[in-house]
Amino acid sequence: MFSLEELQGIRNQANQDYKARYSDVLEPGDEEMFLKPEEEGLLCKIVAETGLRFGDDFRPAIWPSVRWIAFTYFKRFFLRHSTMEYSPKNIMMACYYLAAKVDEFNISIDEFLVNLRSGTPQGNAETILTLEPELMLKLDYHLTVHSPFRSFEGFLIEMKARLQLGFDLEQIRDHSTRFFKRALIGDCLLLYSPSQITLAAVKYGLQQCEKEEIMKDYLAKIFEIDTWKSDPEDVKKMEGLAQRIDQIIEFVFEQAKPIDSEANGSLQDRMREWGTFSARIEQRRQAASGNPNSNELSDDDL
Repeated sequence: MFSLEELQGIRNQANQDYKARYSDVLEPGDEEMFLKPEEEGLLCKIVAETGLRFGDDFRPAIWPSVRWIAFTYFKRFFLRHSTMEYSPKNIMMACYYLAAKVDEFNISIDEFLVNLRSGTPQGNAETILTLEPELMLKLDYHLTVHSPFRSFEGFLIEMKARLQLGFDLEQIRDHSTRFFKRALIGDCLLLYSPSQITLAAVKYGLQQCEKEEIMKDYLAKIFEIDTWKSDPEDVKKMEGLAQRIDQIIEFVFEQAKPIDSEANGSLQDRMREWGTFSARIEQRRQAASGNPNSNELSDDDL
């Protein structure tokens, strides 16, 4: 996990590292043609929104944990690499395919490809299967991801057992599921632990059902808070966790706000400019190195 400042620094470095590859062949004014880190972030957000819809429409119905793992891979990958180097769309599809294997959601490559609406089956298969081992390498083979769904079920069971609810806790499930999906769009899973994200999802569900006081009672049970003889340190810890939960909810929905049409259109224009420019500087680099071949992905895939 990282802080926001650390994330920004890492992404800026990935952006600079990619630019540095072409430093020997750049001409005056070329620097402005590269995507800025903010534009790369916007592109990843657009692909994340598309990735959510892909998971919703996937057949057979994909497990929520598979999607969580896929998005974790996606976000970790682009901490090390620029979207100018790898197509976010292609990486997202490779992440889904790898996540299905890791989570033992058994599906063949042919069954997976049926869910893709663009490209040809042969081309898509080649792209995904080529990226799969590279994706594992770039992740240092750290493929285990702790998703929040098991702890969500655990919290519900514990709340039902320890609290006098007078309320069907299952009513929060749909609201909490929506929260988990929104959490995948931004950087939440890089900033907070799965258990804290889960508590935020539970509280959000309770808020939507106007039962927010249940969360207060549950936190008091966890920290064994008693009005008359509680340790001040325990009270402080409980209040700190309650504040962190509220912070997560606010952060998730702030980062999940839809991209306005003007920003989207501006990015599309930049991507077209970048596609033309990237082909030009790649030709310069190949000419300078005397190598007419390139192993990089086509920028048309961005």
